[in-house]
Amino acid sequence: MKRILVIVLILFSVTSEAQMLLNPYRHTSSVPFVADSIKIHFYSGSNAVGGNWNSVNGTTALTNLKWFSDGSNSGATGTLSAQSSVADHAVGYCPSPVFNWPQGVLRYTSSHSATRTFTISSLPAGTYQVRLVATRSTQAVTQTYSIAGSTSSNNTIAVGSNCGADDALFTDISVSDGGSIVITATNTSNGNNYFTAMVVTRVSNTLP
Repeated sequence: MKRILVIVLILFSVTSEAQMLLNPYRHTSSVPFVADSIKIHFYSGSNAVGGNWNSVNGTTALTNLKWFSDGSNSGATGTLSAQSSVADHAVGYCPSPVFNWPQGVLRYTSSHSATRTFTISSLPAGTYQVRLVATRSTQAVTQTYSIAGSTSSNNTIAVGSNCGADDALFTDISVSDGGSIVITATNTSNGNNYFTAMVVTRVSNTLP
């Protein structure tokens, strides 16, 4: 009987380790926590970026946002409150982007003429950080963002022909289970505000 019990325990241990090796990015409380990101960009037409980026086209809510590591469903939803237009900088814009912003991500920028928000809701509990980039080839203005309850190391971006060298970073964002992150963009000096892309990272499954 003891020999059978030992064999069962060994098989269980091996099976659990194999599952971890096959899928190390599972987002459940039963396995060690692994930081992961939800990557979002704004576009129009049919040129969404693949590779587990979440592509927002207009103000229709984007459900089932994907984790970047494995494309699994985070359960979160992204909603843009308003949009006047989307600028297309054309193929070839920003041939040498920085901070791993893909060239296709920087191609499009959503704009609007009044303060607006992008809300990521139904997030799993934890501590998050948000990094944003915005770019406009024809507008040498500064974009300001805010996120309630966060710490910001830089909340402004010089958007003129910005290929990712300038971005905004918010840290220590506490989110309860099913909670939200609300990103507010205020108007620049030209009367518009901009969203190009963002990376929302769950850095811990505990609150700060």
